Amino acid sequence: MIMKELKPWLIITAVFYLFFLFWSLPADRVLSLLAKRDLVPNQLILSNNLQGSWHHGQTTGVHFGGVEITELNWRLQPAHLLLGRLQFAMDCDLSEGESSWTLRLSPSTLAIKRLQGKIPAATLGRTLPGFILTGSLQAENISLTIQDGFLKDATGRASWSEAGLGSPYNMNIGGLVLDLETDPTGIRALISDTGGPLQAGIIGRLVQDGNYTFDGTISARQGSPPDLATFLQLFGRPGSDGLIRVSFNGHLPRLK
Repeated sequence: MIMKELKPWLIITAVFYLFFLFWSLPADRVLSLLAKRDLVPNQLILSNNLQGSWHHGQTTGVHFGGVEITELNWRLQPAHLLLGRLQFAMDCDLSEGESSWTLRLSPSTLAIKRLQGKIPAATLGRTLPGFILTGSLQAENISLTIQDGFLKDATGRASWSEAGLGSPYNMNIGGLVLDLETDPTGIRALISDTGGPLQAGIIGRLVQDGNYTFDGTISARQGSPPDLATFLQLFGRPGSDGLIRVSFNGHLPRLK
């Protein structure tokens, strides 16, 4: 009789104990488990200096795709657990910039929401062999959703101000803007200039199976450095209107 009365309390105690164990899991232990299941991107290199738990902590000395993150902080937003998903507020200090965003996770979806940040273009240029970029890159309220390994949704704006190419080209481009939006047919990307030496108008389209196309025109504005017009001819010969038509397509591989 006594055991029957105690059994519900024992179950409740066990549940709370298991929840406590889960809640207090240290960040390095969780990362180790994810790595064993091949759930950590190959481009992400973390240091051994993880502090705190899986739901609230920080680390230093992180590298992602050649970009050094001097400090990364994360904080769980518990209210989203009621919707069956994990959502973290993230912010980081880069070796040459800063950024903040919200990371949302569910069984088949990874989403980055409200990405804001600014870095020197040279930081990204280090991931593009053969190119030295100048100027600065800025993300303005960018949101991306990856579902089942494919990019399904993208909105927001990215800009490249005081854009240019360093050695051996040493030329000023001006400024470029990338606007992203999603409609029922897929993701639309519009690349335009801000009135500098480079004139650009390119429309890209990414459909849900990962296929993409880009079509548009580029040219050197009147009065721009002669070297820019020569460089742009790498992309094609100008037409009678002085514009170079660009058109290319491809397929984005599935992300793990």
